[in-house]
Amino acid sequence: MDESFSLMIASDDEHDRVFAEIYCSGLFVALISQEQGPESAMIELPDPGFAETHIIRKVSLQGFQEAIEKAKAELNQK
Repeated sequence: MDESFSLMIASDDEHDRVFAEIYCSGLFVALISQEQGPESAMIELPDPGFAETHIIRKVSLQGFQEAIEKAKAELNQK
């Protein structure tokens, strides 16, 4: 399985670096949200309403874990 994970860091109107979208081979995997603060980070997976052509539901565990750790580190940069 040829996987390339990438991140997109986003903000909201009141806070910088609140969301990290995780992609694998250009397809959406999950969203890490720190809306309630870094100590209360949440992961959101795509719900059934997402277009299947824009998401990927099966990725390697190791690659996904590394992407989550990278997302957490980038969200916590000041």
